[in-house]
Amino acid sequence: MSADERVGSEARARVVADLALLGGRLALERFHHAHIAIKRDGTLVTDADLAIQEALGREIARAFPTDGFVGEEGPIGEPRGEARYAWILDPIDGTNNFARGMPGFAVSVGVLRDGLPFAGASTIPSPAGSSRAARAAAPG
Repeated sequence: MSADERVGSEARARVVADLALLGGRLALERFHHAHIAIKRDGTLVTDADLAIQEALGREIARAFPTDGFVGEEGPIGEPRGEARYAWILDPIDGTNNFARGMPGFAVSVGVLRDGLPFAGASTIPSPAGSSRAARAAAPG
């Protein structure tokens, strides 16, 4: 791996936790106020799911414009099937709880490198304001 690739990998591994925390803050802003809809598959989706995915997608596109992106609520931007890095988002993991105003939801962000898990972070937002993100990254 070249020095440039190593720096790019390290940057993504650092940003993944920041994105999870940002998503958590956005989720808390909409907690107890979310508008709920039912997707074609019968599962719930909230306006918070869509807003968080859109916001995190914008941040990813700004910081890493050549990376791919897959979100639970659908694609954002142009598909980049040949991208070395692909970001995977679940903007609200636990939408059923979130939609009902119950705790027990998370924001999850992952990155694949060459199709393999590379880095990921998840946060369980706390209305008490003590949210933290757990992060893991593959070596090298």
